[in-house]
Amino acid sequence: MRRHPMSDLSSFPRRRERVAVEIDGRSTHDTPAAFQHDRTRQNALVLAGWLILRFTWQDIIERPDEVIAQVRAALAQRRTGQQPPKPGRR
Repeated sequence: MRRHPMSDLSSFPRRRERVAVEIDGRSTHDTPAAFQHDRTRQNALVLAGWLILRFTWQDIIERPDEVIAQVRAALAQRRTGQQPPKPGRR
């Protein structure tokens, strides 16, 4: 599999929509250095206009339909330019 240019910044980047999906597993994210690296990487993406969705390995295994629905919703919002509803507002 060829590495995407954004691979160093995201697990699964979608360049056109600027949506990045991060899968966080304890085995690779439990050291202070890994935690710091992830925060630095996330901030770089956000400042570049990316939306980041973070999921745990447990999410992927136990709730794949929810994960897929959230990713699809984020991609659709980005494609149409819609903003998500603000919390607490209808």
